[in-house]
Amino acid sequence: MKFCKLIAIPDFNTPPTNKLFLLFISYLANNRKFGYNGIKTYISGIRYWCNDKGYPDPTFHNNNKWHRYKQLLAGIKRLHARRKRIRKPLKLSAIKKLLNVLPTCFTNKQNQVSFKAALLMGYFGFMRCSEYLFKNLKSKFLRRKDVKLYPHFKKFGIIKIRLRKTKTEQYNSTYVTIYGNGKDTCPFKAIKQYLDLASLNKDSPLFMLGKKPLTPRVYNIMLRRGLAKIKLNPKHYSSHSLRSGAASQAADAGAPGWVIQKSGRWRSDCFKIYIPKPVKQIRLTQKLIA
Repeated sequence: MKFCKLIAIPDFNTPPTNKLFLLFISYLANNRKFGYNGIKTYISGIRYWCNDKGYPDPTFHNNNKWHRYKQLLAGIKRLHARRKRIRKPLKLSAIKKLLNVLPTCFTNKQNQVSFKAALLMGYFGFMRCSEYLFKNLKSKFLRRKDVKLYPHFKKFGIIKIRLRKTKTEQYNSTYVTIYGNGKDTCPFKAIKQYLDLASLNKDSPLFMLGKKPLTPRVYNIMLRRGLAKIKLNPKHYSSHSLRSGAASQAADAGAPGWVIQKSGRWRSDCFKIYIPKPVKQIRLTQKLIA
């Protein structure tokens, strides 16, 4: 409505003409400096308004997606293209190095053990940080009572975790099983050691640093501090790098896609974006077809 007043159209109660619609999009891009996604949000608002008034969809022409509209948006997307933020997967080799430098990152033994347990749970559980770290009291954060340890299962033990809420399951609990492996990176040993040291009540957030819950912000700060010590660029990693690292490592090991999808609780095949270009597999495939 402000745009219409700007170009001397006093009343905006009629369907927008094709020309007016394109002008408004251009105005958002050039004068208001909106990006592609912001413009798409405004377009959605106009489409909703038109639908509510019984007007035709302005993005369609003769029952097809309007070509000039698509071309204009494509041009805006190119002009406003931003450099893609680098987010690399954190694989097991880097995690091993990270575990070795933890004593230099924490003076407190319990904090060191807590961070190690959170690190290995995030990796082997294909976890999103929102699933196992504390955000606020209103969030459905992971509590001590949601984690059960079974030390005698299959020699190395297992951990059964009840996630109260996940990105793909908002209303029901999701259960995750993490298996021990008996190695230096064994998640079962790390979590058992932490729980033995920490005096947590059943409703306490699972991971604590001192007397405060471990939040995603603090976790990322400590993670990047450790990565800098092992000569990795901290800007290229975050807590989500553990999840993508687990998916990438599983793909390198030859795990089927459906197993990776189930392990990370993905509903679609979007997990593939976390797996970098499979150079090794492509080379082997070319060798096979030769």
